[in-house]
Amino acid sequence: MKIVGTDYTFYEKEKIMHYLLQCHSTQQKILLDFEVEGFDCAVIGLYEMLDWFCKTTQYDKNMITIRTGNMYERHHEYNIECTPESWYEVDMVTTWMKNNQVSNNLNPTYQFGNFIGRCSWARLWIGSYLFDRYRNQTLQSFHSAPQINYGTEKDHGWTDDLELDYLNQFNHKDWSVMGNFLQALPIHIDDPNTIDSSKYVTDNPTNQGVYPIQYPASLNMAKAYYPDIFVDIACEGHVFGNNLFLTEKIWRPIVSRRPFVLMSNRNTLDALKRLGFKTFELWWNEEYDDYECDQRISHMIKVIDDIADMNAHKVLLDMQPVLEHNYNRVKTLTYQQIQDEFDAQTK
Repeated sequence: MKIVGTDYTFYEKEKIMHYLLQCHSTQQKILLDFEVEGFDCAVIGLYEMLDWFCKTTQYDKNMITIRTGNMYERHHEYNIECTPESWYEVDMVTTWMKNNQVSNNLNPTYQFGNFIGRCSWARLWIGSYLFDRYRNQTLQSFHSAPQINYGTEKDHGWTDDLELDYLNQFNHKDWSVMGNFLQALPIHIDDPNTIDSSKYVTDNPTNQGVYPIQYPASLNMAKAYYPDIFVDIACEGHVFGNNLFLTEKIWRPIVSRRPFVLMSNRNTLDALKRLGFKTFELWWNEEYDDYECDQRISHMIKVIDDIADMNAHKVLLDMQPVLEHNYNRVKTLTYQQIQDEFDAQTK
């Protein structure tokens, strides 16, 4: 059965429970499949549900398999299948690179790039900071807004869509900054009239001309915008728990030969290094990778402040060997290499 959710919960719990009970009644094996996603199962509460189900029904935990794109997922009772193929953008990126090239402009107009489709509390926090402090230095898009997410208007309250409650839980203080940013949203670089949200299908990762942008538009924007930026403030969708699930948000600066500061789960930079990539500890402090959630943002903001005063041309020249190395590495990255690297940590 397919599992759909967010970084902190999963949906259709009654439907999933019905599936579990049906499998129990027929003594079938259970398969819970995240397909093209991966979350920390403990954080979203999946293990809690399964533990209750097995205790109540005496169902054998060894008959339950969870298939996930989270390469860090492990459990001592349930069967875990980590599937790097869930990182479907890897294959798309290597295919795209065969026929596309991003201009390696060493004199960018903007110090930062920050390109956001769907809102999350972390993206909102970082986006509002860049908008407030470095608006003229940032090439920025943020497609979500109050009552608008995934390009469609909502007929209900918008706090859940924007995850403002999480900002409050993490003791966010700059509400005047946040308010100004919310009033400016949505921010588009591209033409919003080209978005046809009615064609968006959540389980089809190859939609084109829809919101949120998918392949190849997600990579074509690298050619359009990345030559104009120095550093990409990249924001993955996963920030909670022990999770490793990477998407086009991180591959885009790599194929564009651009450095990045990455909002993601703890130790994601370390995971990239294990996959053969190099990061930017020679130029700025990357201790932010030791943290998650609001603490990661606090440390990232210090890095952003440091980068704001850097000479982009000089630093990009100095970084060329690292940027070229990363560009060449992503061209050769395979699902088998990903599988082998993170299988090795359990041996």
